[in-house]
Amino acid sequence: MTRQELFFLDGGPAWAAPGVPGWVDFDGALYGTGDLDGLGVKAAYDVDGPPLDPDAPLPVPEPASARRVHALAAARFPALADAPVKGAKSCRYELSANGHFVAGEHPDHPGVWLVGGGSGHGFKHGPAVAERIASAWAGGPPLPTEWAHGARGAGRSLRTAGAGA
Repeated sequence: MTRQELFFLDGGPAWAAPGVPGWVDFDGALYGTGDLDGLGVKAAYDVDGPPLDPDAPLPVPEPASARRVHALAAARFPALADAPVKGAKSCRYELSANGHFVAGEHPDHPGVWLVGGGSGHGFKHGPAVAERIASAWAGGPPLPTEWAHGARGAGRSLRTAGAGA
């Protein structure tokens, strides 16, 4: 479990227009979305943050992190170069060592399932993962073997943590 920080830049009306896509800069290890619900343009640096106890209060985002994310976003989108930071928040981020979801029956408690490993991606994929698990329970295709419980070595995932990491 690590601490991740999200920043929201005031990109103006053009970034709040319908159809502004989510984006990923794999080389810069940065991802985000247009301005949704007036929060601002979401921009986040996608590298492992510092360790965070799951029960610890969430700390305030670091000013140095805001400067890094703003510089990366401005390099990718020059229109954001002068956009002020409109908001920021810290969150917990949990990810399995190989980047795959974890889903399977608890080894000591039949009928109890453990599902995780999704972190920020869990929000996007949660409904589809739930449908996939329900289908497996109903006799559909089995879950991918890489989701099984057990030891996991580091592996390549679709995280953005690229050259900027």
